[in-house]
Order: sequence, then C-alpha cells, then structure tokens
Amino acid sequence: MNITEKFSLHDLVSLLLPSSLVVYCVTSLPCCTRMKFLDTFSSNTLTASLQVLLLIAILLLIGLTLKSIASLFFRNRLTGNYMISYAWKEYRDSPVCKSKQEDVAMTASEYNTRYYYARQNAYCEHIEILESHVSFLTTWAVASAISLIPAIVSCCCCCCSCCCCTICLLAIGILVAIVLAFALQHKIIKLVFEDYDYLKSKSNDKQI
Repeated sequence: MNITEKFSLHDLVSLLLPSSLVVYCVTSLPCCTRMKFLDTFSSNTLTASLQVLLLIAILLLIGLTLKSIASLFFRNRLTGNYMISYAWKEYRDSPVCKSKQEDVAMTASEYNTRYYYARQNAYCEHIEILESHVSFLTTWAVASAISLIPAIVSCCCCCCSCCCCTICLLAIGILVAIVLAFALQHKIIKLVFEDYDYLKSKSNDKQI
C-alpha cells in the first residue's frame, strides 16, 4: 500500500503547525541568539522554490521529532490505569452501558484487547479521528513548551512587551492543549467500551 494513501492533510498540518511555531520563536523573537536564515531567500525563482521545499522538509522533520517527544511523554499518562479505570467506572454507571453486570478489572491489557477489537470491527473511524486530534494537541503542547525557551531568553535580554505577551500566550496554549487532549482521550476510552459492547452484542445476535 502506498504510504501517501494514509498521509492526510490533517497529518501534514499537525506536523507543520507545531514545528512552524518553534521555528518562529527561535528565529523571529528579538533576542541575542536570533537567527536570520529566513531572511536569506534568493530572488531567483528556481532557487527560492528549492529553498521553500527545503524549509518544508525541515519543518516536517522538526514536526516528526516533536510528535515523537509528545508520544513518549504523554503515552502512559493518557492511557494509564487511572484514566482507563476512571472512564470504565463512569461508563458502567451510564445508561448506554450494556455490560453493567460484567465484573471485570479494567487493566491496560484488558483495555487494549477491547481497543483493538473495536478498531478492527468498527463501521466508522471516529476513534481514529479523535486520536489524530489528541496527537496534534499533545504535539502542540510540546512545541509550545520548547518555544517558551527562546521567548524567556528574549524577555530577559530585551524586556519587551511582545516577548512577555508571547510567553503568556504560549503558557495558555500549553494548558488548553493538555486539558483538551485529556478530555478527548477520556472520550476515546469511553467510545472503545461502547463500540466493544455494541459489536459484541451484534456478534452474539448473529450466532443465535
């Protein structure tokens, strides 16, 4: 299968936006370590086009790096036993639950079993879509945290209001992204339980 078939516009944007934020903060904020490579584009059309392609490639590499860091940092926190147990308890108390009598200790292993069953047998890709949103939010949080470093350096060197506003916006962005990521992950876990129950009930009906 061609890898481009699975590489959507959302994937491209989720890599380019966080990396662009980091590059902007490193290159554009007024500080003593400011880099100026974005001001050196050639007036020649061909050369300028190659420079743009090179910049996009660099942004994609930075984006992949940020995404890997976010995955390592947030993976256990977003799908840890506490998140799974809390969502399981909440789901069992909800009116849509079809397994209220099911006495199961919802461990990470049991959750993974239900997750892969739901993903393999589901009729739609709502879980995958939400997971892509969570991935973007966690990557954005990491990019904002890294961007704080040059912003703080600029604020210390120049003490300008622009840098202080940037620090405040980055801090708010980190907080909002993390809160939304955890809220969406909570929804994903509950959807896994709902899909698993529904698919299991449909499978049992067919066997009768």
